[in-house]
Amino acid sequence: MQRKALMNAGVRGRIVALTRNACALVDGAAVGAPENSAPAGLAKVIGREFPYLKTRVQDLDGHVTSDLLWREIVRPEPGLHLLRDGCSYHEVFEELPELGTGTEQDYLKAGGTYLVTGGTGGIGLAISEMFASLQPDIDLVLVSRSGAPDRADWEQLIAKEPDGKAARTARTITEIEGMGARVHVYAADAGDPDALRAVVEDVQRRFGRIDGIVHAAGIPGRNLISLRDPQDFADVVRPKIHGAYVLNNATAGSSPDFIVHFSSVAVVFPSSGQGGYAAGNYYLETLARMGRSDDCHVVAVDWVAWREIGMAVDYGSKLDTTFKAVYTNTGLGIVDKMLRSRRRRAFAGEVNYDGNLVHIFKSFDMSLGDTVNTKMKQAESDLRDRLRIASEQKRKQIDAVSVELTGREDGVYRDAEITVARCFADALGYPTLDVEADFFNIGGDSLMATTVASNIATCLQVELDAADLLMERTVCAVADAVELMRDEAAEVSPA
Repeated sequence: MQRKALMNAGVRGRIVALTRNACALVDGAAVGAPENSAPAGLAKVIGREFPYLKTRVQDLDGHVTSDLLWREIVRPEPGLHLLRDGCSYHEVFEELPELGTGTEQDYLKAGGTYLVTGGTGGIGLAISEMFASLQPDIDLVLVSRSGAPDRADWEQLIAKEPDGKAARTARTITEIEGMGARVHVYAADAGDPDALRAVVEDVQRRFGRIDGIVHAAGIPGRNLISLRDPQDFADVVRPKIHGAYVLNNATAGSSPDFIVHFSSVAVVFPSSGQGGYAAGNYYLETLARMGRSDDCHVVAVDWVAWREIGMAVDYGSKLDTTFKAVYTNTGLGIVDKMLRSRRRRAFAGEVNYDGNLVHIFKSFDMSLGDTVNTKMKQAESDLRDRLRIASEQKRKQIDAVSVELTGREDGVYRDAEITVARCFADALGYPTLDVEADFFNIGGDSLMATTVASNIATCLQVELDAADLLMERTVCAVADAVELMRDEAAEVSPA
């Protein structure tokens, strides 16, 4: 709430969040309070949504002195930093050529019981189907908020609405059972600790134990931190943090063979609107890195968008962006390889070096490894050539937009205001715009703001992004900001 208030007030400055032993530096590291690692994910999103408010998460160990602490917290670099035995560590993103570790082994056992949260969603059903194909003699427990339709209605549902969600669920469960597996569906919210704990305890009573868990439940974040209320934020966090906590603690005495947490690209390269989602998923990362005291193999996979099924398809974000969207067979193969290895964490995505968003990587609070950095430099060079051509086409498109500005008695408007108005109108579709109309009050949203800001930057040749539209929300205010940027650039340019 404090960070939201600062963002809404337009404060420029730095926030340093101090935690103690909340994050794991290496696999198996002792972590005092893993739930306190969630701010690391949130901090990254604040930097995306509001670049004027730099946020640094500084995780300390028990050996820090006051002088050392002061040295670290005054450093300007944002992002996540771990202080261990007097040394400072920062995240690095590098390619992983192989998922295997050389100790591959089977992970499903005949007669075993496997629980999947988000179990009747597209990915949950695909995982269940893969498990049944690898080991038919298993009990699959699918947990989801919606559950499954009554079995007596399946035949009618499939005939009446074959492409509907309920029909797809019924059809897929029928196919899984046709392989020989036994499917049991529970309607319960993974974000409700009591409800999820009741399911786990009932499954343990019925089957004696749970041999493996896939935690794939989740709700995406859909708005900027400054525009969200606490309940909305909590709704996103709970399935991740509360769900994982219950699954971990309720099985502490029975030691399942594995727990797979479906994490997200948002913990490494978040987008605006993913504050709660990044926070919740970073907790999953920490659980996997620290592991458990028993032999349970805890895994966290940071997924980019799946192209054919899952949340990205449901919300219309299944396209290639900074990363190439994952095909279903590829995603299932990654899950299989992770479980056959003893690896605890992986980023499941391929950088889209041929895309138009590679330049965005430089804006993240993340160091790039040597291999990625070399490829990125070449990709950026290729991108500059493509963008030069695209910018010319975009300027022609915006110049062709017809919009009438209103709000001044003399009817006189600056060239920058006219261009900004055309960019607003291109996105919103209005034939007239008041020069003082608030972008977000006339139909604009956080996703639209990204496109509008990019178009303004292209047409007026300034560095402007969606965060600037949070500060300067009207045609007049944006034009003022653009002219100020131009003046500042002229002052620092050599004569």
